[in-house]
Amino acid sequence: MAHDERIQILTSAEESELYGPPSFTEADQRYFFSFNDIELSRIQRQKSRQNRCMFAVLLGYFKSRPIPIFPSYHAIKHDIQYVAEHVLPGRGLRPFNLDTKSISRIYLKIFELEGYQRFTTLGHNQLLHDHLLHEATSWAAPRAPLHP
Repeated sequence: MAHDERIQILTSAEESELYGPPSFTEADQRYFFSFNDIELSRIQRQKSRQNRCMFAVLLGYFKSRPIPIFPSYHAIKHDIQYVAEHVLPGRGLRPFNLDTKSISRIYLKIFELEGYQRFTTLGHNQLLHDHLLHEATSWAAPRAPLHP
């Protein structure tokens, strides 16, 4: 199939909204950047202040919408500043960008922290089969009429 024959399901604005950083209000920031002791411990394990702040922001975003994103500093500047002032207070931060590899490493830690696992046929195939069989049986079962 040629590139120009691809079906476009999402508009570019919808793609940006889905795969871009969320736009948090101050109330959203307080909620999504509030971490429990285990999460704070993982955040504090990061070597640099930049990585700690980025880890906290990406974890908050992931809790909001479990989709990995790879933002630039300027796209998330407001949230980085919030975390640097309120969640991980300390010396100021200059603008920075982490490379894709560093962000990927952070996401691997976030996935582990949040209990996400990579799908494996051996480990998950039977669970998936059982779930799909249950759903198919449930949907195929006769339903009571809405109006007697």
